[in-house]
Amino acid sequence: MDAEADQAAHEGLPLDLFDNGAVFTESRTRKIARSRAFQHRVSKLYKCRCAVCEKGLISLTGPFEVEAAHIVPRSLKGADDARNGLALCRSHHWAFDHGLFGINNHGEISIPPKIAAIAENLHLVSFAAQPLKPPSIAAFAPSPEALSWHMTNIVGVHL
Repeated sequence: MDAEADQAAHEGLPLDLFDNGAVFTESRTRKIARSRAFQHRVSKLYKCRCAVCEKGLISLTGPFEVEAAHIVPRSLKGADDARNGLALCRSHHWAFDHGLFGINNHGEISIPPKIAAIAENLHLVSFAAQPLKPPSIAAFAPSPEALSWHMTNIVGVHL
């Protein structure tokens, strides 16, 4: 039985909120280390607000929802440097990493027509041609070189 059929069969049974038979697995991955200081620095520079939508959630115990996105991905050895970072909410971080949008030479949000044509992306399209919200210290604004690299290599648009 394949995994989806197994899942459907399981969901045909009465719901048990806890799976006491859950099996633990151990895995080992090898990836480039990420700096917690980068996360804190970028988040602080954008006042824990998304550079696209200006939203940001913060829990009562302190953790915040905004994430520090690498413009040139860390997985490709992109620098842990605030000038290679943007504070983005989880949705916009995912969209940025997957090339649904980039930032053009004028500092505006740019969405490729193929992406904009997808009905589910309507929310994102509302930000097209809007200026990216800047960090609180101008010296740590996103690097134009990094933004251009992202547009070419991730979004697939040559400036």
